[in-house]
Amino acid sequence: TDKDDWTVFNFDTYAAHNNFDAAEDGRFFGGEEVYSGGNGGGYVVGRIWGKTAVTTNRRDGGGWVELYTLPLGEDFPFKSTFSAGVASHKVGNWFTEGGALPLTEIPYGKRPEYDSLVITEVAFSVSTASVPDPCEGVSGARLTSKGCVAYCSGDEEEFVYFELESKITLLEYMQSFGIFATSLDDCSTAFNDGHDFHELTVECMEDGADYFATGTVAVIQNDGQCHATDKDDWTVFNFDTYAAHNNFDAAEDGRFFGGEEVYSGGNGGGY
Repeated sequence: TDKDDWTVFNFDTYAAHNNFDAAEDGRFFGGEEVYSGGNGGGYVVGRIWGKTAVTTNRRDGGGWVELYTLPLGEDFPFKSTFSAGVASHKVGNWFTEGGALPLTEIPYGKRPEYDSLVITEVAFSVSTASVPDPCEGVSGARLTSKGCVAYCSGDEEEFVYFELESKITLLEYMQSFGIFATSLDDCSTAFNDGHDFHELTVECMEDGADYFATGTVAVIQNDGQCHATDKDDWTVFNFDTYAAHNNFDAAEDGRFFGGEEVYSGGNGGGY
């Protein structure tokens, strides 16, 4: 008569609570119907996190992104708006695609990343906070459009990024332009303007703001001067204004990665 009495994640000893619908003080996520999760004696919010398979910061090896948030027990934040069973295994979309809303729109339930994000690790946390804070307890974390992402712990360089249109390796991206190490500047529009151009998004700003001050990057760009005798004068990534330095081999204080020959990159005045 009670075949629905099971939970998605049970952190307690087996059958420590023999009724997930009555076990308000249990330790579980995704209960039968009445409770989304057990409060373990005093917790109010539970969360599930996934560690991204794609590295977002070379020091911390990637970010922890929130995948699911659920109320625990019956005394939880926003209980006047949401039922205690809003994330039970019956209605919480644990096993079906869809049914998720962005983190900023609802405090409880599945996040879009639950369905789409490729992860390498799964984590669980509980909180006694009166208001759900998706980044509570995650060192250096910050709420972003993709959830709560952990980065920027300690002394970090400036961290800026642009998004690729598809999931490819950086080598595949670089090879897509048909450029080689021995390629020469042909004064084409591609070399003048950059074979690709992106606005940069700042994710971590501890140092280096002036290096990426333009907020843009041109990919495989010449120095603004097309000379028959200096066809090698181009850089892989240019973070400066176009032709701010008209010789990548002489522009020690430039803002570029992958220079002509003398310099691997410009020091931007002190990096």
